[in-house]
Amino acid sequence: MEIEDFKSINIKPGYKYLSDYNLILNEKTEDIFYKYAHNINKVNIININPSEDLIRKQVKYIKQMTLEISQDCNLRCKYCLFGGHYYFRRSRSHVLMPYETAKAAVDYLHGIIQDRYQRDFCIGFYGGEPLLNFSTIKSIVTYAKDKFEGWKLRFAITTNGTLLTDDIINYLIMNNFSMVISLDGPSDIHDAKRRFADGRGSFDIVMKNLKRIHEKDEAYFKTIAISIVWSRELPLEKIYRFFADEEGIVRDNILILTNPVGLDTDYHDVYKFDRQSNLQEVKRVLSSILDKIQDHKQLTPMDRLLFFDQLWSLLKSKTYSSLYGACFFNEKIFVDAEGCFHICHMMNNRFSFGDVRTGFNFSRMEEIAKDYLDTVKVHCYDCPVKFLCVRCYPRFAKNGFFECHTDTCQVIRKALVRSLKRYIKLNEMGISPGLAKYENQTFPSVCPS
Repeated sequence: MEIEDFKSINIKPGYKYLSDYNLILNEKTEDIFYKYAHNINKVNIININPSEDLIRKQVKYIKQMTLEISQDCNLRCKYCLFGGHYYFRRSRSHVLMPYETAKAAVDYLHGIIQDRYQRDFCIGFYGGEPLLNFSTIKSIVTYAKDKFEGWKLRFAITTNGTLLTDDIINYLIMNNFSMVISLDGPSDIHDAKRRFADGRGSFDIVMKNLKRIHEKDEAYFKTIAISIVWSRELPLEKIYRFFADEEGIVRDNILILTNPVGLDTDYHDVYKFDRQSNLQEVKRVLSSILDKIQDHKQLTPMDRLLFFDQLWSLLKSKTYSSLYGACFFNEKIFVDAEGCFHICHMMNNRFSFGDVRTGFNFSRMEEIAKDYLDTVKVHCYDCPVKFLCVRCYPRFAKNGFFECHTDTCQVIRKALVRSLKRYIKLNEMGISPGLAKYENQTFPSVCPS
């Protein structure tokens, strides 16, 4: 076997990543590897054929249904998907999901999954701001508990945190809601983007409500996930210090970090950032976290979130699905305020597949999955980092079709190489990147707003 037969990318002097084997090769062991490569298992690729028959079988195992209980919102966040900056998204509206629509969604999904062995299910509430329709949330919780009697039924909500009264907080605690609350960092960072319609910042109200929850039930408070949206013209170092602060109230909470969507938007034309300066700032933050690791200091969730990404677990995998990273129809279903079904909240309405009145359109579901897979096969098959790239439908979704952007792929590839370098650095220091105390990061069941 010739060395040229191996798909690889150079990471740093002395190291390369071998795609077909999903492993990092040290030049000190390179000759030995090539000599015995025929005895080493390559990644097992499972090609899924998303036929209508397969989808009909798989939907019985749906784990979560998320209801767009409100398309309305009391904030006007500048990076909001529905704020007018994104070409293929609906604009913000005052539509609230009627109880009858939510009830029909519960009834239909219950009918689909009622005979399965795994009797656990999650119902999520999403927006807009879901608490603008709190009365319907309460009615659906009551109805669903009766409908799913005998099941392990869980509830989840994603909220901007501004409408959390004592009564609402008590209700969420009593019903053990999984909760995601949006908080971008200190007041100047948070209020730069998360403002009310009249221009007022929302930081003080969100922090006041977080403290109220903490005072009511500290154990419950620790289960709350904090959704951080980092708009890259804002300083990451300030955000990092805020969430890693030893005195900070949210220092130990689960954290989710996202960036404003980079494609099909004029957002970054309005809010420009210097990519090189941005990268240097990231390096400074990561360097300070590495110092913590070297000094054997306790890492915070923010440290782990920034330093350890999904690559750390993906490098262990020797099995790869052609749909990897993209939910199949046995994962979750999103129901918009009008009652239409979607793969997730990030997809635009050009990809719906039925509604609560007519049920799933299985032929449309098959068409969507096959169109997506066709795109992946054309653009990802020969990519040397395909086993490390976490991709999904929204990344490629356009106005009713899927399309891959080469520029985006280049950005992802460079980010993965940087992450591989961090992995190697810890190995060179004699620290296993797989240590649970560093790597473990759990995520809530509902995506952040």
